[in-house]
Amino acid sequence: MSELLVLAAGLIVCLSAGRAFLRSRDPLCPAVIFAPMLVYIYSYHPLTMISSGSLAQFFPDPGRVDYVLMINLLSLLAFCAGLQAHQAPVARGGGRLDELMLSGSSRRRMIRMGFAIGTVAVGVFVSMVWATGPGLWRMAKPFLSSPIDSGYYRELPNLAFPAAFLVALGWGGTRLTPGKFLTLLYVLSPMIAWSIIGGRRGPMFLSAATLAGGVVIIRRKIPNIASVLAGLGLAGVLMLLLVDNRSLLRPWTGDVQTDSFVDTLTGDAISEGDEFVVAMATILASDQLERNYWGARYFVQFFIRPIPQELWPTKYRDCDMEWMQTAAGSSGIGTGEWMSEVGFVPYKGSSMGFIADLFLEFHAGCIAAVYLIGHLYSLAWQRSRVRRGLWTILYFEMLILSIYLPTQSIGAWLYRLLILAVPTLLLMGYLAPRLASRRRAPAIRTWIPSPA
Repeated sequence: MSELLVLAAGLIVCLSAGRAFLRSRDPLCPAVIFAPMLVYIYSYHPLTMISSGSLAQFFPDPGRVDYVLMINLLSLLAFCAGLQAHQAPVARGGGRLDELMLSGSSRRRMIRMGFAIGTVAVGVFVSMVWATGPGLWRMAKPFLSSPIDSGYYRELPNLAFPAAFLVALGWGGTRLTPGKFLTLLYVLSPMIAWSIIGGRRGPMFLSAATLAGGVVIIRRKIPNIASVLAGLGLAGVLMLLLVDNRSLLRPWTGDVQTDSFVDTLTGDAISEGDEFVVAMATILASDQLERNYWGARYFVQFFIRPIPQELWPTKYRDCDMEWMQTAAGSSGIGTGEWMSEVGFVPYKGSSMGFIADLFLEFHAGCIAAVYLIGHLYSLAWQRSRVRRGLWTILYFEMLILSIYLPTQSIGAWLYRLLILAVPTLLLMGYLAPRLASRRRAPAIRTWIPSPA
């Protein structure tokens, strides 16, 4: 039964991606982009663990395993339905070009604005490197020091991503020159450097996806479906290699080991920190303990947590979320409760994926919640195709952050989405009157994908 459930989950995702591509002929539609990640995490990986018997070491009761797999199956079905809630026109013939009416001054303003935002990101990153101290080995830490004790300041290097898209949109429909490519590299340099030296999986994927997206926007020529899937596959392999081998991108250190990669693919080497194991444990413990937060955890995370501790020292206790301060990364479940419900304690701070995270929050309501997230992606994709302009930036921002949903949590995804999307939305409000004008000298062209 367990094998059938995970195979059905993978089949649903593949059918959804195939249907979406055949209807839109767009290899960058959300159903296609999500498919490789969802198939690996919710079908291939659990299937290898079931076949090797390693999953039974943590969850010997097949009935409990099937319960979690059914939750995953229904959630994936709802998510895929949400991803296809909106449709966009299909390009015919050789594909048509749409002119985005921008005057020359508006075009230069957009490029300058993106370059300025990127320079801010570079400057903040340099200040953090300076505060961390000399030596490349210091940058290999999970987090750099900051000259200013503020979480907002430490997140400013992430502005490199919307800045790169803004610059690319300003050059949209023009020839990709070495100077333009180097400008994109300059804007993204903080996150690229952190990816290589720090071995950070998230910044690595975001940097590569943003650079590829910027090239697509400038050239207004998107790759075919085979190239997109191959690129996602290569990125996935690299991220799997970085799981237990963060020095992979630093070969000069001489401590590169890739032996665990095969064990990861075969499901022979899993631990209490494996994402799927943590997700199963969280769903089972939450269900048995009736421990659900019904939005309170997200509210505290996004609205209460940013309030400085000096202004409200008892904020977590007053909100009945003291565990966020004293036992962060535990999901509010104590050690004794973990042992009594699943027989082990997941590694502190391990990721669980968006389905388990939403189950912890809303129980069976997670099915409706994942549908809404898929619906949001579908809406952003449709508007990027129909309205274009800054909607293209907003959709690409959501696209590069898609990896955080199946591999991390709603909090990790939404937090970064707010950092990237809020500046973009402000720019949309500022530039909307200029984009709506019918001035044609000179026009910037954006793409609509051609059939594969």
